[in-house]
Amino acid sequence: MGQKDITEKLLEDYNDVFADIINGLIFKGEQRILPVMTIVLYFGTDHHWYGKKNIKGLMKIPEGLEEYINDYEMKVFEIAWLTEEEISRFHSDFKVVANFFVQKRKHKDYIPDDPTEIRHIDEVLKLLRVMTGDERYQAIFQKERGVHSMCDVAERLEKMGIAKGIELGREEEKKASRVEFILRVLEMKGGVDEKTRKRIEEEPDVDLLDIWFTKALKANTVQEFEQALD
Repeated sequence: MGQKDITEKLLEDYNDVFADIINGLIFKGEQRILPVMTIVLYFGTDHHWYGKKNIKGLMKIPEGLEEYINDYEMKVFEIAWLTEEEISRFHSDFKVVANFFVQKRKHKDYIPDDPTEIRHIDEVLKLLRVMTGDERYQAIFQKERGVHSMCDVAERLEKMGIAKGIELGREEEKKASRVEFILRVLEMKGGVDEKTRKRIEEEPDVDLLDIWFTKALKANTVQEFEQALD
């Protein structure tokens, strides 16, 4: 079982969520006794499900054994393509999850804004992290105190974005100062041609720029500096 399957199962292990998924998707919101069935919840947002919809179709069966293996048709539910009416049938945390993926499909940069209180917050955050590949949900999960809804999640995401922006701003500031220092030193040693200037200005590694700065200070000429770069 893959990580996505395991993470999804963490949420579905809660009886209220599992029963809600079945009643919402199969029985149109009505409460029924649950039969045995095979269903697949597909959380993809980029395209519709294009895989096989039967058990045998997903298996690599050794030659000669196919007749001994039972086949089952699977009902695939594309969560990101559910309608508002279909989502309204859910009453557990899965309603929040389903709405998130529908909005994520429609708007790639969607910021969660659902005020619905989440009962199983840790499982929901784990599911979002694995299904979206966004590690920020893991960071929120590790500091989940005060998180009760997707609005709280959005607030945490915003704060993390601001912090990241400040960090990136500082890095850009450090890079710009290194570039300026190197060019100043080289200008005093005879000037810099356009090719070397462009290489220095476009170098993203601040640590490497520090090394180049030291080389610029030690070089007697610009040509000697350029040779030290190669």
